[in-house]
Amino acid sequence: VIRWDEILPRRSLRVLLVEHDDSTRQVVTALLRKCGYRVAAVADGMKAWEVMRGRAYAFDLVLTEVNMPTLSGIDLLSRIVAADECKNIPVISKTPVSD
Repeated sequence: VIRWDEILPRRSLRVLLVEHDDSTRQVVTALLRKCGYRVAAVADGMKAWEVMRGRAYAFDLVLTEVNMPTLSGIDLLSRIVAADECKNIPVISKTPVSD
């Protein structure tokens, strides 16, 4: 029986979490880390873009909310797809839940 987990290198998914609400950001970060993901968490789109550039776009996934101050999730997505270095990084956006 071949055990792929013994042959293939283990690599943790690198996630950039962009969430304006402090408590939500902390909870989601903790949940992702508990699942074995490496998480960088920031409060707004502008900071997310700075972190992405500073880490040479070394993320496997971006999770972002849409409505944020300074740079919205949509504007962040526009920057990501416009940059050759990171245009293939998947982005998942969430919108606020309406009552």
